[in-house]
Amino acid sequence: MKLIDKHIFKEFIPVFLFCLTLFLFLFIVIDLFANLDDIIKQQVSVKVLLQYYSAFLPSIFTIVTPISALLATLYSLGTLNRQNEIIAMKAAGISTFSIIAPYLFMGLIISLLSFIVDNEYVPNAYQKYNTIKNEQIEKPGKDEQLEIIKDVTLYGVDYRIYYAKSYNTKTKTLEGLIILQHNDRGDLTARITADSAKYTDDKWVLYNCAIYRLSKAGAREGAPAYFKEKVWPPNEKPKDFARSKHQTQFMSVFELHRYAKKLAKNNRAPAGILIDLYNKVSFSLVSFVIILAGLPFALLKNRSGTFVYIGMGLGISFFYYVILITSVAMGKAGFLPPFISSWLANIIFSVAGIIMLSKISK
Repeated sequence: MKLIDKHIFKEFIPVFLFCLTLFLFLFIVIDLFANLDDIIKQQVSVKVLLQYYSAFLPSIFTIVTPISALLATLYSLGTLNRQNEIIAMKAAGISTFSIIAPYLFMGLIISLLSFIVDNEYVPNAYQKYNTIKNEQIEKPGKDEQLEIIKDVTLYGVDYRIYYAKSYNTKTKTLEGLIILQHNDRGDLTARITADSAKYTDDKWVLYNCAIYRLSKAGAREGAPAYFKEKVWPPNEKPKDFARSKHQTQFMSVFELHRYAKKLAKNNRAPAGILIDLYNKVSFSLVSFVIILAGLPFALLKNRSGTFVYIGMGLGISFFYYVILITSVAMGKAGFLPPFISSWLANIIFSVAGIIMLSKISK
């Protein structure tokens, strides 16, 4: 490793770890105060709170890592710039790319770490966090508030996948229901459709139901069975469908890929599922992308000190998340293809960073 690279890493890593620790702490404090009334009312024990926040940490880590990496880049490289070390390096024949390469390398390493955490630890941890929040912290009855959930997808027991156009949490009614029945080898064996399904007297009733038996090749076997009303096993409760909007956060990118592939085979891969899948990959690269976009600002002359870099970092992060949230919303509304809506922010910031760096390095 070159001496200059060691020097840059020595400047970058402590600042990154400090920012990461600070943001993790702030997130926990903010969440604690937001749920303080419920915690006191439910008399939640310290042990449960420790379990709750330890399960919360992996999710927070993936959120705060990009801004921590950006602030560390702006501050450490900006400090070198203010102390004229960048000028000295260039005078010694070191190119701009050689100066910024360690930051890009760290961005890739941090992005890889985020991907591992997001896919290996977040799914199980978030499920535990969500369970504790719903069962021991939040006020009873919150899940019963009226909400219409669009594009409901749910992994059920006995290898079933449920898809519904919408779910009404107050009337406990599913509209446009499709149930895909698989065997233990993952082969699709039956397709059940219903205009609607309603949960009454501790059971689901499917209305205008049709059951299609399928061969191993996916071809229809025999005539479908039709029912005006059919009682369905109550293995999946209304609360499972109410919480299904969080289910993709319980999956790794590989599970999401298999899930979307199964739905696509049956012409039912909702845009929301594909967007969640692409987001799992694109968001893991945010640290690299946002460092790339922030490097030109750190190379600009700045004599105003640390607060300017903090302002730059917060500003860049704010615009990134605005573009990301807007593009994802447009994708789920059908105005953008799923892939474009998930990757648009990364594409815009990467192109902008490359263009600005090319101008500064001249």
